[in-house]
Amino acid sequence: MRTVSITLLLIALCGAVVIGCSKKTVPTAPPADAAATSISGTVRDFNGLPLPGVSIVMVFYSRQYRHFGAKACSLIEFTANPGDDHVGVHWADSLESDNYQWVVQRAVKADVPSFQTIASLPAAGTSPHANVYSYADSNATNGRLLYYRLDEVDLSGGHRYHGPCAVYTQTAHTDAHGAYLFTSVPVDEVIPVLGTAGATIGTDTIGTTYSLYMVYNGSYSAWDTITVSRDAANRIDFTFYR
Repeated sequence: MRTVSITLLLIALCGAVVIGCSKKTVPTAPPADAAATSISGTVRDFNGLPLPGVSIVMVFYSRQYRHFGAKACSLIEFTANPGDDHVGVHWADSLESDNYQWVVQRAVKADVPSFQTIASLPAAGTSPHANVYSYADSNATNGRLLYYRLDEVDLSGGHRYHGPCAVYTQTAHTDAHGAYLFTSVPVDEVIPVLGTAGATIGTDTIGTTYSLYMVYNGSYSAWDTITVSRDAANRIDFTFYR
């Protein structure tokens, strides 16, 4: 019985290092009329037979490692990671001083007015030790680039902002011929870098390194990385062995 399928994971880090793996294929040259980035291809077994009904989940997320100073906290990590049915927002600091709460905000655009509060978590108050937080956003939209930021509120009502982190997920399925297609793939998107006062202080560019995880009938069987070109009809074919 075959135990093969695909999950496609795009990893791009804001101010961090991408953990890569071996490259499987090189994208084809873009056609002259390419209007957007797409990814298509086929999945076949080692006999060359197509694998229909394979779920392919393409995911992008960004991660920030930034040291913001110790006025209220010293944030050392902030990530938004896609899961099977949610986005996991995680952050950690090395200490806190007079912190009241953490507010998690989400937006479909990275500009400041677009962020809406989706959750709030009690902070550690004053703590000389490391603190780790997480929140599962079960209302994240499939097939749309989302942005997350943190609003750190102190006991005097002051605010400090961190982020944003970006995340994207889209699902496709192979047809009877083992073919799949992703359209409107976000590549080389520019997102703002926000200072702790909430103003834009710079920009980051989303990368183009994708990690592909094969999953079929609940079993992970292989993974690899590819590079995707923007505004191109990228084609990626796979052959997997039982």
